[in-house]
Amino acid sequence: MNLTLTVSHNIFLKKEQRYELHIGKEVKTIGVSTPVWTNGKKTSEPAHEVFCNYIITPTDCKIYIRHNAKGYDILLPKNSYDSENKRQNPVTINNIIDFKDGGVEWLAFRQFNQVNKNKRNITIAHFVEIKDMEELIQTLHI
Repeated sequence: MNLTLTVSHNIFLKKEQRYELHIGKEVKTIGVSTPVWTNGKKTSEPAHEVFCNYIITPTDCKIYIRHNAKGYDILLPKNSYDSENKRQNPVTINNIIDFKDGGVEWLAFRQFNQVNKNKRNITIAHFVEIKDMEELIQTLHI
């Protein structure tokens, strides 16, 4: 049986942070990850949300997410053209700026990896969603 780790990442950024990314600056923030292990029909549900650190870095490379000691590093492309695969990339830093500036104030992507740990194959699936902080604040009913 194949062991699978699925991690959902929810990150909310202030407008200033979204625009810092857009101009090429790295952003550090706190977000929520929800890891779920599955092995055949067995699962670790109900999942527990984990607050962790995220370092989001604009890059010329393709999208990449990796785990670090305190959370996750997320590399996001600055350009809409992926020169490595010679195709358009719809997921870029440009997505997270305001509508009036040509963005959509939102970014979502997924990444799938295969790793081998202790002679066992593990599939890791990351589902990442980055939104404007105002969307979260509106749900708080303060």
